[in-house]
Amino acid sequence: MIWTEKELDVLKKNYLYKSDLQMTELLDRSLSGIKTKRKEIGLYRRGMNGLSADKSPHWTGGKRNVRCFTCGREHRKALWEIKRSKVHFCSKRCDSEWRKLKRSKEHHNFKGGWKSSDGYIIIYTPDHPFCDKAGYVREHRLIVEKHIKRYLKPEENVHHINEIRDDNNINNLMLFPNNSEHIKFHRKIKQFGMTNPVRRQIRDRWIECKK
Repeated sequence: MIWTEKELDVLKKNYLYKSDLQMTELLDRSLSGIKTKRKEIGLYRRGMNGLSADKSPHWTGGKRNVRCFTCGREHRKALWEIKRSKVHFCSKRCDSEWRKLKRSKEHHNFKGGWKSSDGYIIIYTPDHPFCDKAGYVREHRLIVEKHIKRYLKPEENVHHINEIRDDNNINNLMLFPNNSEHIKFHRKIKQFGMTNPVRRQIRDRWIECKK
C-alpha cells in the first residue's frame, strides 16, 4: 500500500514522541509497515546503539566516562544507560557487592533490616544460631521466639493469620511444628472456611507452646 505525503508528514512529526504501536492507531497501518517505512526514510529513535549522527539529526548516542559506585573506577558507558540509571557499576561483581553492602550493617542508610522480594521483613541478627550466611533472620520468627521464650527449630513454621507477610504483630502469628501441619491448616481453611474448630485452634495456639 502506497504511503501518501500526509501520512509521511505525520510519521516524521510524531516518531520521536510516540511509539510504533501508538503510530499504528494514528495512521491505521500495521506495526511492521510503520517500522519498515520509518527505517527506509532514515527516522531512527534517539539513544539507539550503532547509529551515527548522519543517520538522524536527533541521535543522542555515544559513550561517556562514569565512575563505578562500588570501586570508584572510571569506565565508559552508553549515554542511554547513563540517563536510565543514577547508579553505575563497572562489572556484575561490583553490582553484587553493592547490593550486599546495601543490606549490611555497614551501609550508611541501614535501618536494622529490609523487606525481601517475597514480602517478608528480614532483620540483621548475626548472633542468632539459625541465621543465614549473611546474618539475617525473618522478623516474624524472632517475634515468636520472644513470645515463647525459646529459639524456633528450623523445621517449625510460622503462619500469618491474615496472610499479610509483613504484618508481624504477635496476634497475627501462629506456630506449627512443621510445614506439613501448616499446609493442612491452609487446606482446611480453603475447603471449609473459618469454622469454629479453626477459630479455637487460632485462639489456643500458644497454650501448647508455653507448656
